[in-house]
Amino acid sequence: MNDGRLGENTFDPNLFRSRVIAGIDAQVGTSSRVTAIVCHGGVINAYLSHILGTNRMFFAEPFYTSVTRLRVEPDGYRQVLSLNETDHLWGSAG
Repeated sequence: MNDGRLGENTFDPNLFRSRVIAGIDAQVGTSSRVTAIVCHGGVINAYLSHILGTNRMFFAEPFYTSVTRLRVEPDGYRQVLSLNETDHLWGSAG
């Protein structure tokens, strides 16, 4: 996918990342509210690679229904709090 291929389909990775960033930023804005966004792993990777400044856009394989948490500050600062949390899937231990 980092080369813009998914099976036989091709796409522009930079355009994809730009659309993801714009879409997520439009939802979270700069307010202090809690926002939940449900999306595919490719979207998670594209946004996190932007925040982290990674060379590869697709660098993780989030588990289905996992949770990734970010802190969004009013000044635009973004911080990754967790990636691929799955504890909610396995029930309580006690």
